[in-house]
This record gives sequence, C-alpha cells and structure tokens, in this order.
Amino acid sequence: MRRKLTILVLSMEAGVVLMYMNGRLASFCLLLLAAGCMAGSGRFRRDFRIPQGMMMGVCLAFLAGALLLYGQRNSFLTGRTLDSPSGRMYTGTVLGTEAGRNGSFRLLVRIEQWDLGTMDRPDGVHPVHRTGLYPADRAVLTCRDPGSREWTGRRIRFWTVLEEPETSGNPRCFDYRNYLRTRGISHTGRVRSFRQVKNQQQRILPGIWFRAERHILVFRERFLLSLKCPEEVRQLIRGALFGDTKGMDEDLMQDFRNNGTAHVLAVSGLHIGILYDVYRRLWKRGRKRGLTAVFIMILLLYGTLTLWAVSVTRAVLLVFLVMLGDRMERRYDLLTALSLVSAVLVIRCPWVLLGTSFQMSFLAVLSICMYAPVLERRLPRSVGAALAVQIGMIPYTAYTFNVIPVAGILWNIPVIWLLGILVPAGLSVLAVSAAVTLFGGIQTLVSAGVLLRISSLPLISLSDLMIRMNRILSAGGLFTREVVSPPLWVILLFYLGSFFAVSESGFLLVSRKRWRVLAGGIAALLLFTGWTAAWSASPFDHTDIIMVDVGQGDCLAVRSRGRCVLFDGGGKQGYDVGRKVLRPFLLKNGEAKVDLACATHLHTDHYLGLKQLQECYPVRRMMIRGKAGDRIRISEDAWAEVLWPERQEPSSEDENRNSLIFKIHVKGVTVLVTGDVGFPGEEEMMAKYRGTDRLRCDILKAGHHGSRFSTSDAFLDAVHPRLVLIGVGKNNGYGHPSPETLKRLDRHHIPYFRTDRDGAVGIKTGPAGSIRVFVNRREGA
Repeated sequence: MRRKLTILVLSMEAGVVLMYMNGRLASFCLLLLAAGCMAGSGRFRRDFRIPQGMMMGVCLAFLAGALLLYGQRNSFLTGRTLDSPSGRMYTGTVLGTEAGRNGSFRLLVRIEQWDLGTMDRPDGVHPVHRTGLYPADRAVLTCRDPGSREWTGRRIRFWTVLEEPETSGNPRCFDYRNYLRTRGISHTGRVRSFRQVKNQQQRILPGIWFRAERHILVFRERFLLSLKCPEEVRQLIRGALFGDTKGMDEDLMQDFRNNGTAHVLAVSGLHIGILYDVYRRLWKRGRKRGLTAVFIMILLLYGTLTLWAVSVTRAVLLVFLVMLGDRMERRYDLLTALSLVSAVLVIRCPWVLLGTSFQMSFLAVLSICMYAPVLERRLPRSVGAALAVQIGMIPYTAYTFNVIPVAGILWNIPVIWLLGILVPAGLSVLAVSAAVTLFGGIQTLVSAGVLLRISSLPLISLSDLMIRMNRILSAGGLFTREVVSPPLWVILLFYLGSFFAVSESGFLLVSRKRWRVLAGGIAALLLFTGWTAAWSASPFDHTDIIMVDVGQGDCLAVRSRGRCVLFDGGGKQGYDVGRKVLRPFLLKNGEAKVDLACATHLHTDHYLGLKQLQECYPVRRMMIRGKAGDRIRISEDAWAEVLWPERQEPSSEDENRNSLIFKIHVKGVTVLVTGDVGFPGEEEMMAKYRGTDRLRCDILKAGHHGSRFSTSDAFLDAVHPRLVLIGVGKNNGYGHPSPETLKRLDRHHIPYFRTDRDGAVGIKTGPAGSIRVFVNRREGA
C-alpha cells in the first residue's frame, strides 16, 4: 500500500470533521473501524488488501483527530470564565496586529490576568493559567490608534467587556465564531484606550522574536506609505505582495472576483512558487554558496510580512520539504508532503481544518496532484496544472462564494504572468528600501526618496496595468455566473468520486476487474454522502416565514411555491447590508431571485438594504408606496394585504406615519408587519377596525424594533398574537427592545423572539394553522 502517511492523515482529519459534525457519529465510526481492525482475517481485509497494522493505525489516527477537536472545543468552553458581561481590567501580551475597516485596527492579545482595579492600580489580580494543549486565552480587540503596527510583543493593560464571538445570525452564512476559532481565538472585545505595562519580565527568545516581528511590520507600513502612487494602486500592491486587502476598494475587489483572479490578492503558493523558481534558476547557474541560507531567510521574512497566513505557511513548509529531499537525495512526492504539512497545521490547531483559507489552499494543490497527471497527457504541463486548479476550485467557489467565473481559466493566464513579474519587482523595491533604512550612509550619494521613487516605478506601473487589465476583463461581471449554493452532498460526491476515478487505486481496480471492491467503495461513498445530506439539512429549508437577522433593522422573508417576497430589508449607513447580508442569505438558502420587495417606509433600517440588494441581485419588483385595501398575490397558498394607512403623505416630516402595515396570509397563518408604527398609529388602526377581527394575527412583528413607544397593551389585546418577532441589533444605541415593551409582552403571556439573541427566526406552518418555530442561534451553542 503506497502513501501510508496520506491515509493516516486523512483518517485523523476525518476524525476532526466527524467530531465537529456529531460526536456520537464519530464514536460510532470509531467502533466500526475497531471492529474492522479486530477482524484480522476477514473477507474485508482480504478484498481491500489492507494490512492489520495499517487498520490499527487508521483507527488510532481517527481517534486522535476526534480527541484533538474535542480537546480544543472543551478549552473554548472553559475559556468562558474570562467572559465579563459588565467589563473588567485585563493585562496581556500583543501577539500581532492587523488593519481593520473604517480606520480601525485589531490587536491579537494573549490574556495573562484580570482584575477589578483601575488602569494604574490593579486590585484583586486573577492570573490566567495556560493549561492543556489549546489554552483559550486569546482575544481580538478592536480599537483605534495611529501606532497600530508598533505594539507587537508589548504588554498592555486595558478595560473591556470580553465575550465569545458571535455565531452566524442567518442559516448557512458566515460564522464569525468559527472563523476566529480557526485562528485559535476565543474572545472578542472593543477598547477605547490602552497603555503599555512597563518593566515587564519577558522570556528572552519570545522577546527577541516579537521585537523582530514588530520592526518588520513597521517597515512594511513605512514602505507602502513611501510609494508615490494613487491610493488604489497602493492598496493593490498591499494585497498582491502581502495578502492584505482590508483597505481595498470594494469595486476593485469585485473585478478580481468576477474574473476568478482574486487569489492573486491572497499571498499563496503561487507567490512562494515564484520565489522558489528564482532560487532554482540561480542554483542551476552554479551560485550555490550561501544561496540556500539567504533563500530560507527571505522565506521567513516574507512569511512574517504576510502575517503567516495558512496558504503561506503551507507553501513555505512544502518548499522546505523539497529542499530537504534534495539535500537527502530522496524522491519528493507532492501528495505525501501535502499530507504531512496538513497534519502539522491540524495538530497545531484542529479547528483550522474547518476554515476557508485552509480548505482553498490545500484543495488547489490537491487538485493539481489528482487532475494534472491526467490532463497533462493531452495538454502542455502549465496549461494542465492551471486547468486542474480551475476544475478543483469551481465547485468549491460555487458552494462557498456563490459565483462561477466562466472565463476564469483564460483570464488567469495574463494575470498570473503579470504577477510573476510584479512579485520579484516588489521584493526588489523592498530590498532597496531595506538597504536605504539600514545603511543611512547611502543618503550622502543620492537622495533616498529619489532612489526609492526610481526603483518603484516598474512596480507602480505593473500594478496600474493589472488594475486596468482586470477592469477590462471583468466587463461588469459579464463572464461571471451567480449561482445558489449546491447541496453539500453534491460537492462531496463530486470530489470524492472524481479523486477516486483519477487515482492510481481507481485505475488499478478497474484494470484488474475487481468489481466487488469497486462496488463496496461506491456503496460506502453513497452512504457517506447520504448521511451528509441529512446532516447538512437545515430546519429553515422547509420554513414558510423567516425573520432575517439584518442587525438593527427589520426583514421578513416569505417563501411559497418557489416564490420569495421580502418585507423590509434592514440597512445601515456605511455598510452594504444588501450585498453582505441579504444576498448571501438568499443564495445560500436556495433563492435565485426575489419576486417582490416591499418596504414599509423609507427609513434606512427598513429600505436601504432592499435598495442595495436590487443593485447586486435579481429583484423583479419593488413596492414602496401603497394604501389600505391593496392586495398582493404571492402564490396559491399565500397573499398579503395593506391595512394602513388610508393614504400616504409624502410631505409628512414623520416617515413613521407613512409606514405600510401588511397582513400576510400563509396557509392559514397570519403575520402582521407593523414597520415603525407608534402609539398614535396603533390607536388610529384600532379605531378604523374596531368591531372586526382584521387586526387579529398569529404572529406580530413588533413595531419600531420593540420601542417603548410602540406595541401598547391595548394594541396587544386587539391583535392577540400567539408570538412576537423583534428585529433588533445587538448593543444598539437606541435601547431596543425596551424593557417596558418586554414587560408588556410578559404580562400578556406572549412568547417573543429577538434577532439579536436568537438570530434568524423561522416559522413552519402546518395543518389547521399550527406553527413550529426554529431559531438559528441556540443557547449554549
């Protein structure tokens, strides 16, 4: 059996994944493996020709993977002792910094102690003991300070409310908590100010490393600021050389996504491969003395400049293994090396296996390993490798990012060629800048500014050319297809089936006509994908009504017989709710279009999200005006009517007075959507419909996000809802929902659900008007 290390690593990673999916299932699979191991002379081992020792190794590797994730998950749970709902004073060491958006930046801090004292005087110090393999003592702090890059390695003191990161508010959407866990981070917080703790005692080696890293990152920022070029070009250089795209213009970033070339803005194996190619060319020319040591130093410096992203770490380790193989005169096998590197990263942080960066980075190389040998039989090697990456990445990008770059393989050819010139040019300018910084005497011969300006001209010109080229090739998204996320089981079936079909094992089984073994493998594949389909199903898949989590705002989605209608869409100044919240929610939950978008009124937190969505997603019709008596047909089972106002007054200064009040009917269940109506509007509606049951409903969307000036006792008596939905953002500055409103609901014994705590709320209708409620966030999750 070849590539035993690969099989063992895959077994360990399977243990991690199954423990994440379901701990009981992982235990069941382990029992099955143990049973197979005990059956030393059974037909299964004879058919598949698996040595008993290998079976035992697979079993132990699977167990190790499950235990690794179990241990890290438990450490995150025990780390909740650091949480501080009312705030505490903390002391910790800054492990790294990164730029945020809108002028903010983030500090990655290892918490060392907490107390209840002041900034200058600790009181009742509680040290944080780092126990276990994965201590949960790391936090990301968001703050504002112009000296952001000079804090790495320093010990600081700050006050904050430390808490667990938020999970995803909407089904299948970006999960911030999982993302931070892939980086080993367990807490988040916001700080207004902090100060350095002086005279700290620090171990020698970490102190030297932190100081070196701080100087490298400060040099990086000063280098970028020294470039005399437009801000757009500077941000492209930041992304292309260092993988930092946080400050890049959204339209420019979208051009790269449309072309399928966004990977050039995330430093990856391509960048390291370019450096390695230069190294190999110099090596072949006989310049070997000291070359390897210099190249290793360059890799370490470049890794630090890029903050050691997963793709960079993977690429650097693979290059080190190639060099080690050359040194030891041993054959290099890419798949085995990739397995070893992935094992190192997973053991270091098991949660990294569940992160997008890890998956994309390793999937690209794995695609080259599996597909390229087949494609290169008929295509040139470089074309075969590029096509292999595209074949491997298209299903993943369709599932994760909901786009398929139709012409991606064509557009990658000129962009990658240009990047192959841009990266060495950029590193050359970096070297010149470093020389100017280190050897100040050069300024006596020529002005440092003039020298840098001359040397950076090719870099700036190439970056500007890349921007123009991507803009032309993007053509406004003409060659990009937006798709709903395929089911997870389809994606797994494609990868597992195609990898097996092009593998040596698959070829040998077919050529030797071992049909029984093939049938067993196919049956196991179908069984696994079938279970994946059951696990990945969401209760929201069959809901008719969803209160979408859009932060501080309202959004109600009604789905019936393939049609989708939105009532309000949230919105926030300075943030694209339509593109970043509504569009992912719809595409990841099977909605390719919105048939109708209705705004109750034109306030930002109700209408702006719909307007933004219309710019990036198919919205067939928008409704912003109406009057009592208007009817909207959704499908055979669903319709809506406008109950209020009698007529809208565009000249009114109070837009809340113009709020359209919708009553939605879905399979015998009614929902009252009240916009931002207040007490006066409620009283006028009650007067209009007194003596009727027109205001009666099963579900009430609370007016004005649960404001104390809405949802009165009299209105609750008139509406008589079975439950109430409140669209509200966490820690909003308005105090919504008001404690008075919540007390009124409690007095009327009406259960309520809040999007800030429960996330999205789904309603499934049943026979005779029955309803079932699902929430996306669960207590203790």
